[in-house]
Amino acid sequence: GSGLSDALLDAPAPEGEDEGARKLRVMPLLEADHRLHKALNADRVAWEAKVRRRHFHMKPLDPADLSTWVQLLDWEEAHSDVPRTITTYERCLVPCCASVEL
Repeated sequence: GSGLSDALLDAPAPEGEDEGARKLRVMPLLEADHRLHKALNADRVAWEAKVRRRHFHMKPLDPADLSTWVQLLDWEEAHSDVPRTITTYERCLVPCCASVEL
């Protein structure tokens, strides 16, 4: 789960709060967190669809493909957490290894 959902589910309930009250308090927050991650995933899928080369090739990337990778990395830096951004950079290393720009 996300950090928010883990924190909400692991946090102790306020004194005197029953399970039903806890659900009423926590569910809207979890639903908002879910909507946010769903929207981010849809954006990520759109960016990923633009990446044409994900594998190594002796021929260097053309400028349009390199630009797509740079834009995807910029988007990940702005919208994702550190582990997700690191994973995207690692995925970029193979197809972009011959590009001195990165």
